[in-house]
Amino acid sequence: MLVYRATKCPTFSSSRDGEDDGHDGTLIFSMSAAYSASIYLFNLFADKDAESYRKRLVVARACASLGIEACKTNPNLLHSAIFLPWCAAYEVLAWEMIRLNSVGEKDAAAAVRVEIETLMDLLKLFSRHFDTFKKQWPVQNLRRFNIHTADLAKWNKR
Repeated sequence: MLVYRATKCPTFSSSRDGEDDGHDGTLIFSMSAAYSASIYLFNLFADKDAESYRKRLVVARACASLGIEACKTNPNLLHSAIFLPWCAAYEVLAWEMIRLNSVGEKDAAAAVRVEIETLMDLLKLFSRHFDTFKKQWPVQNLRRFNIHTADLAKWNKR
């Protein structure tokens, strides 16, 4: 998919070659789903294998970056299940922030916190288009990190 994206679809633009939003939306969802699957596979070995841990972090950041790009282009390109990969990326970044804080790398942890905030901004934007996702388990499960507890609790009450 990355080669296809690089050669055929370097930007998400429905005006490209007269294509409709379905192409871009499908590509965004497919790439996000692949990122999510990779995150979960690397997660199987991340505790015991430094390379799996590193790759999981790289994939989580790529997933977040794709979400940012898609939302900046047109939030209507998002599939209603796209929040699942975003939740997986959020979890990886939250664990990385916790790890960095535990070893005293406060500046690096703060940089990861910015990435987490960006993901929460994506989830907030997404919530304006698909309101019901806010109460679902993958989103509400993010409360265990105590980063966006108030936002998530508020969403659960609506």
